[in-house]
Amino acid sequence: DLSSRVGFVGLGKIGFAMASNICSKHKLLVYDMDRAQSSKLQRDNQDNIEIATSASAVASHCDILITALPNDSILSNVVESEIYRHQPPDAIHISCSTVSPDTSALLARLQH
Repeated sequence: DLSSRVGFVGLGKIGFAMASNICSKHKLLVYDMDRAQSSKLQRDNQDNIEIATSASAVASHCDILITALPNDSILSNVVESEIYRHQPPDAIHISCSTVSPDTSALLARLQH
């Protein structure tokens, strides 16, 4: 649905490239703990990027949330403490993180 609000958390090498591609066609609300990454993405795509102050802010304002975080521990921590507590009930979380199948299964159970 093109009217859905899309968010992106994690703008490292992979996340930055993915978010750049998505924002060429869709507005994004983004967050990365390295504010410079968010600012660079916004400079390159001014009309389609809004920077959030936290992962929870992205989660609470988006229908679709994409994460690209570097490992199991960081993904689990961010999702459990910031994302799933603040996401609207019908929101979708798409994890593009490099994590174990066990972490993916745990997050799927937590979301439902």
